[in-house]
Amino acid sequence: MNSGLPVQRNSKEHILNKGYGFADEFIRNLNDVFSGLAIVSNSSNLSAITEIARTYALLPNDALIVATCREHSIPKIATFERDFSKIKDPVRVKI
Repeated sequence: MNSGLPVQRNSKEHILNKGYGFADEFIRNLNDVFSGLAIVSNSSNLSAITEIARTYALLPNDALIVATCREHSIPKIATFERDFSKIKDPVRVKI
């Protein structure tokens, strides 16, 4: 099956002859996906993290994620993790 991408041994030749055009659509798609994202710092509120972990029976790292979302007013979280379905703030978006 031809994916439209050059095989590794021909990659350098392909790039020299045609440039990086084969990757332009992929890069545009990445830009679309990540353009609205921001990097935020983790919550350091240990009492909130502990309360969330105990209330929802979450692992500490999952409780940290919930606390961080709440601190930064992040309303939704996209995750495969089913444990987040117990949480209403942030709302789990199934992927």
